[in-house]
Amino acid sequence: MYEDIVLWLNSKLNNNNMTSIQTVEKDHGRIKTRRYATSTQLDWLSGKDDWTNLHAVVMVESIRDVKDKVTTERRYYLTSLTDVNMIADAICNHWSIENSQHWVLDVIFSEDDQKSLERHEKANKALLTRTALNLIRANGDAKLSVKRSKMRASQDKSYLEQLLFGKGWCDCSGSNDC
Repeated sequence: MYEDIVLWLNSKLNNNNMTSIQTVEKDHGRIKTRRYATSTQLDWLSGKDDWTNLHAVVMVESIRDVKDKVTTERRYYLTSLTDVNMIADAICNHWSIENSQHWVLDVIFSEDDQKSLERHEKANKALLTRTALNLIRANGDAKLSVKRSKMRASQDKSYLEQLLFGKGWCDCSGSNDC
């Protein structure tokens, strides 16, 4: 199915026979150009009925120009969306979230430094670090960075309990403080 989609979208794109939009971002000495192209013609696609609400196939071409070194990558998607602008926004927002989460996991939780761990150990650590990150984001102090929240939790038992059990949690331990 992948090969069929690649062949279809590339041939349609090369013949300028597809709806597409292009975005350009310039930052930190890089130029990123993305072209989003969609096709809602799916009669040719065998196996399309196996996908609920499949209405379009999408190709995203990413061109990165960093110090005169140009790289191009194409990614392909199946979607229930048909509007190319909505598709571009959804893909861009997804990667924004992914990139910010991976940066935090790499920098704050040193996830990439655990190269010596066995495969199941890496999976377990990844699960724990994502859980910790989600707890900090859900129950932490919005004024603190993730790094500072992590540090505060290591030094302040009540803050750690807030992260683990929620902002309204209180361990009364028989007192009338709650």
